[in-house]
Amino acid sequence: INVLSMYEQAADNVLRSDNKNAFMALDLYMLSNATCEKITQELAKAQHFLLAASFARQCLSQAANGSSSLEHLLPKDCQALAHKIILCYISSAADSRMSLPETATTFVHPIFYHDGAYIPSGLATAAAPFAHPALLHFLEASPVYDLNWTLQLLLNKCLVGAMLVAAH
Repeated sequence: INVLSMYEQAADNVLRSDNKNAFMALDLYMLSNATCEKITQELAKAQHFLLAASFARQCLSQAANGSSSLEHLLPKDCQALAHKIILCYISSAADSRMSLPETATTFVHPIFYHDGAYIPSGLATAAAPFAHPALLHFLEASPVYDLNWTLQLLLNKCLVGAMLVAAH
């Protein structure tokens, strides 16, 4: 019996059956030792964009600090993960449900304790007042994403202020 595979299957089933239990699914995925890319992809597929982005940011942070088994991530893998983070933040703004379940008001998943709130600089907020603050902070703080790809994506989404932040 492969217990890790059972955890992953259980997480998949939780996301498919009850879209409000994203935190439980995340815990199950983490127990399954699924890759960061797999977890991020599955959370985003279930439209839990902010949770997916927060988890992926934690993975990138741990990989950069060498504080986990993720330090084997290649630069191209880090860049692909950074692109998924940007896409998740953009999708979260477009999604009226905002991807956090109703229980988020009473329960805060431990993943959010690690990094706390992402607060962009005043300049970034002034340049892009309608962009998600965590997106602006990521664009300011992360050197991992491909600038040309990001600028083109932000232009396609009419996020000109966020483009200015990315091009800093």
